Amino acid sequence: MNKRIFLLVFLTIFLIHTGAFILIRDHSLMIDENYHYRQIVRFLSGDFRPDPLLSMIPGYHAILAAGARILHVSRFQDIRLIGFLINVLTIPIFYLTAREIDRQNALVKTLHYSFFPLIFPYFSLIYTDIFSLLFILLSLFTLYKKHYLASGIIASVSILARQNNIVWLIFLFLFIYIKKFGWHISRTNLIIHLSRTYTFVLGPLLLCEFLILNGAMTIGDRQLMYLNLLNQSNIFIIIFLFPFLFLPLLLSYGHDMVKLLWKYRVYIILLVPVFFIYYKLFTNTHLYNQAPFFLHNALILYFTGDTLRKLIFFSVLVMAVLFLLVVKLKEKAGYLLYPITAIFLIPIWFMEWRYYITSFVLFLLFRETRGWKVEYGLFLYFLIFSFYFYSGIFRFIFFL
Repeated sequence: MNKRIFLLVFLTIFLIHTGAFILIRDHSLMIDENYHYRQIVRFLSGDFRPDPLLSMIPGYHAILAAGARILHVSRFQDIRLIGFLINVLTIPIFYLTAREIDRQNALVKTLHYSFFPLIFPYFSLIYTDIFSLLFILLSLFTLYKKHYLASGIIASVSILARQNNIVWLIFLFLFIYIKKFGWHISRTNLIIHLSRTYTFVLGPLLLCEFLILNGAMTIGDRQLMYLNLLNQSNIFIIIFLFPFLFLPLLLSYGHDMVKLLWKYRVYIILLVPVFFIYYKLFTNTHLYNQAPFFLHNALILYFTGDTLRKLIFFSVLVMAVLFLLVVKLKEKAGYLLYPITAIFLIPIWFMEWRYYITSFVLFLLFRETRGWKVEYGLFLYFLIFSFYFYSGIFRFIFFL
């Protein structure tokens, strides 16, 4: 690749992100930023009690408080700057990881990541999501470099950012095995695998210690992580979002989707019982999902409003599943992403698009690319969506 093009692309990415940060830096704290900033200020003042309205282990807050203490700052604008500098580190780490998976298309995939609509607005805000993703990307990168012990340590540390990162630790642990041995399980393979990946056990041990000390999976607000098997709306919503977030890619697979549907047309009748199961599980009962100011709430409020809307939503789900079935991934182990995402979302009653970020980012990394028109068309599509979301958040018209 031409070095000038490479430098120009990265310079453009960082200039746009820097501009977005400068615009929003002095904006008043928004939504969960208030709780995160309050926890950081507590740490700065020597009060190490967790905030009662936060559910995660405050590793993110401890890191930002440490940075603020070193720099002798405490204003939320300065905390945002520290968070922003940490968040943008994920961009080169994503690029390096993408190079290990698909060297030829790493740059365009980095453009996709840098301006992915559900991520872009959070780069400049005091939110834990990109910080949490940083550890997953680092663990995956070291995995590809075959530094499996380091990968396990990093994945284990990620639990200090988000407790449910334990699910992604399991994904990475299984990913290493399948990448090396495929789907064949044998005693010899397991022994070899465990001898190379034993540091991954640190994560479960850390989580067990936390559960013993805390008595629950979450610290403060325990309504976010609550097992409600009769509400699996998060799984339906993440599938539903795929066609809209990846529309140019979906259109490029249109012919393949029609062929697949025609090939299995005799099974279409099975969609009837599936619809009734979906109808029962697709509900909106969480207290936090009732305010339409949030786009994720507006979506669920609208489509759970009546049977016709649920039927329309279901039709999009069918299209989305066809799309995911025809999209090829670069790694056979990458197909673990789908069941692991389901396992990750099953316990979460509260519906929130931010919980899908890791799944979408891994999809960006693992999927096979199409022609340059599709890939750069997807980039422009992401860019427009990102600016729209950023503008709405900046003007406080809505929030994601």
